[in-house]
Amino acid sequence: MAVPNIVHYIWFGLSQRFDFYGFLSFISVLRFVKPCIILVHGDNLPRGSYWKFILYIYPKIIHVKRSVEIDVIFGKKPCHVNHFSDLFRIEALLKYGGIYFDMDMVLVKEIDFLRKYPCTMSRLRLNTIGSSFIMAEKNSSFLQKWLDGYKYHYRNSSYMYNAMKYPNLLSNNYSNLIHIEYETLSRPWALHAEKVYLNIPYNWSELLGIHFYSRRHTAPVDKNIIKQLNTTFGAIARHILYGNKELCSD
Repeated sequence: MAVPNIVHYIWFGLSQRFDFYGFLSFISVLRFVKPCIILVHGDNLPRGSYWKFILYIYPKIIHVKRSVEIDVIFGKKPCHVNHFSDLFRIEALLKYGGIYFDMDMVLVKEIDFLRKYPCTMSRLRLNTIGSSFIMAEKNSSFLQKWLDGYKYHYRNSSYMYNAMKYPNLLSNNYSNLIHIEYETLSRPWALHAEKVYLNIPYNWSELLGIHFYSRRHTAPVDKNIIKQLNTTFGAIARHILYGNKELCSD
């Protein structure tokens, strides 16, 4: 396989809470990827009961110390703090290869068949591809071109240009360097994210993974609430945790 079976996350800040979404992401990775190792890049490791449980069932987690030592990216001060994470995930995959996940990105099926490609991302909309999931071989040519593009095309005021629009432009010009999944790992997109939290039909049968956009959902969720949560989110959470999407009987 071109892509090593290594999983990457990025985590910054002691004040940030490792919540149920992060817990669900890690469990989905353990269930559907079965990684050799998980690397968590950042200034600190997560804390809390969910994190302790992850360490208990899967101790092969390494903290790759990474701090934001400067406040500029290629000479420009970013207007969005997530720009550092956008950059760090590219650098991590270039150095080690593997699969990157946002903390609220989950899998619902196995993706091992994608490891044969030198780089894989998923179409988000017509002119963007999602960066909440990236799979790539070490020293990926596509990722190198993406990183090089920051030197000349970094837009510090745009939330999504360098993370989603610029790699889409590259994919059009270098289609031989990247495999594009059409929406299977990037649904729902942000403006439709609320659908998975409402009691309305949402077809996820053809998806490989789902990005929950947890920052848009403020209602409390935990391992007990999802047992009787009659929404797409509840069904997916049960599918990941219990292998059965149906409502729990107790």
